[in-house]
Amino acid sequence: YHARLAAAGMPSTTWLHAVSPGRMHVPSNDFSCMISTADFERLFLPGILRECRHMTHCIYHLDGPQALRHLDLLREVPEIQAIQWVQGLGNDWPILQWVPLIRRIQAAGKSVVVDLDLQDLEPLRLLEHLVVVHAPVARPDVVDRLIVEQQERGMQPGALQVAVDDGLFLLL
Repeated sequence: YHARLAAAGMPSTTWLHAVSPGRMHVPSNDFSCMISTADFERLFLPGILRECRHMTHCIYHLDGPQALRHLDLLREVPEIQAIQWVQGLGNDWPILQWVPLIRRIQAAGKSVVVDLDLQDLEPLRLLEHLVVVHAPVARPDVVDRLIVEQQERGMQPGALQVAVDDGLFLLL
């Protein structure tokens, strides 16, 4: 499948709406929230490594606070370039309470994918090497302002990606 896309000059994509010029994959294991780190390492990590070896870019889907116990193992996997942190619902929102976790992931050289409300976008942008962000950004004036501010801050193009509500990614 990838060969056909590449031959047509098309990128690879996933359900996450991230794109790659190579092979893109989002490995995950939602069952991991119910098992110990030792069992995760023994039973599931080898399969995740096998999945990632064949890909150019991998974003691991880390689903919920109960799965955080496996983060240190995942941070050590060089084939995983990013972690999608799904913080959960209720008391797990807003995303700003998870900034220390985001920094911990980034300290391992990984990018971070998060979901957030639009009002949380501005404070979160203060992090260096920011993340892919899913936010309901439908207004062109908001997107234009974000692009100008990104340029004024001197951040590298592509340091921030915002997914608008129709699934389109904007590289800011």
